[in-house]
Amino acid sequence: MDDDGVRCAVGFLMDRSGWGDAVDEIAQTNNHVLVEEVRSGSLVEWVSRSGLTIEEASMIQPSYNWEPAPRRPKPRPRPEPDPMIVEHRRLTNHFIAVEEKLRNDTSDSIELALTRLMPQINAGLSIEAIGGAQI
Repeated sequence: MDDDGVRCAVGFLMDRSGWGDAVDEIAQTNNHVLVEEVRSGSLVEWVSRSGLTIEEASMIQPSYNWEPAPRRPKPRPRPEPDPMIVEHRRLTNHFIAVEEKLRNDTSDSIELALTRLMPQINAGLSIEAIGGAQI
């Protein structure tokens, strides 16, 4: 979450699916956490119930590189592009590519998730018990 309370892409998805309190907690305890580094807790639980794998959620979470342009004492003949516009375009392209990859990899992702869940299913665990498993 940034200083204005804007959630990252994964935080936005979590919030929209009813996990806003978990997003707020993550923002307070480890705001710059990378999905791929998390092994337990509310983020892992949300991913396991979201229909995504950890790898897919990690792919959705982009890096954010926006920095305001330094102030210059003299106007330039050709102004530099607005860094917010450049960052918006970069993120838009990132999410377009992620969406395409998620659509193309759906069968493989389902197969991976099932492979990871089959030991718990074969052991007779309930859906609720499996819910916290990292898939």
